[in-house]
Amino acid sequence: MHKIVIISAMVLCIVSCGGRGASKKGKEKEDAMSKKEHIDSTAINRIFDSQGDTLMLSIQQLTSPGAVSRAFDNGSFVTDGDDGEYDYLHEKTAYSKAFYFPDGDIKGHALTEAVRTRYNLVSVMNRVIHSREWFVRRTCAVNPEEEVLTYMDTLMLIRESQPGISSGFVDKAIPDPTASGAAKMLLKEYRSLGRDESALDDAFENLGEVYFSLPPVATEEEFSSFKEGFWEWYDKEKVIPGIDGIVRMNMRDYRGGVNSDGQGEKLLLAAKREKDIDRRSVLALEAVKFSREEGVFLLGDILESGIWTKYLPEVWISWRANTQMNGTPSSFGIIPNNYYDHLRVKTLDTMVRHCIKEDDPFARCLIENLIECEIIHRMGSIAGNSSFATCMDLAHEEFIHPRLLSESENSN
Repeated sequence: MHKIVIISAMVLCIVSCGGRGASKKGKEKEDAMSKKEHIDSTAINRIFDSQGDTLMLSIQQLTSPGAVSRAFDNGSFVTDGDDGEYDYLHEKTAYSKAFYFPDGDIKGHALTEAVRTRYNLVSVMNRVIHSREWFVRRTCAVNPEEEVLTYMDTLMLIRESQPGISSGFVDKAIPDPTASGAAKMLLKEYRSLGRDESALDDAFENLGEVYFSLPPVATEEEFSSFKEGFWEWYDKEKVIPGIDGIVRMNMRDYRGGVNSDGQGEKLLLAAKREKDIDRRSVLALEAVKFSREEGVFLLGDILESGIWTKYLPEVWISWRANTQMNGTPSSFGIIPNNYYDHLRVKTLDTMVRHCIKEDDPFARCLIENLIECEIIHRMGSIAGNSSFATCMDLAHEEFIHPRLLSESENSN
């Protein structure tokens, strides 16, 4: 299945456009790929030596450096006697911002309502997962030699971790009574976590069954075509000749030559000068690998612009992971998933609006994948939260054409 599979408190999302899952067939088509690094320096230099004025696409109210800083800084401490502990559970962005309430011009359309119900049901689940991961992190952090966590302490932490989503809000966000019922059951069982954890597992499973029964955004036949033709459609080298060489520079086992100093700055400048949204997105996606702080600013600008491009889901995934890495890769830091999902629903609006204007089955498949994309998990990598692993995947395999993965393997 291409859809989510719910297992206890975790969710596995198989993103159809990921590099590893779709690479085998592409590798077979690329038998003629050279075993040596092949970098078209002329094409790369053409990218680096772009000319023209720089421009931005939006006012950037949500993704400016100041907005990002506010998303991470809740400015509060939990005090216990003489000890102080940073509050890494609560974020300033309200949970309501993480839900999809479509703009008026597309509200009521069949596609819009399908996206709204499916995404908001998943969003309730994601708020619970986020809360539970904090609870697990908090309880696992207790040193038994210094502190004894009593049953009452555990109940207190469960209460503190509650998402705080009211039944009335669920009904507003999810008009479908069966879906809203599944969401409210999950919230109820999480409140009862200290008494019966198996009931919470059942609530997760029930929510998954309800999700699979909802009207789909894309059919199985459309997903089959999407998987078959994805790399031909998504190929970044066709958008910007020479970009393969720049992508390859950040992949593991790269053995080619490196361009002159300042290549990151040149790539950022090229992205700022680019007026075509597809080309600008491809450039920004690579620029952030060289310069994370400035790169996320460009990616955020693309998300806030409201302009459609097939690279939007990758832009959001990269923006989110790199923004979190700028903030903290730790499992003990603020992970503002409400804030990130605020930008996810804005991205959904852009994609839905495009699909209403132009019937685009591949774009609808991307919508389904964006809906099912997991939150940043608090303990999602050896180094801490999952943003670290996501950035590594984006550099080495995810959304990277199979021909480059073949080249990477052949260079060993």
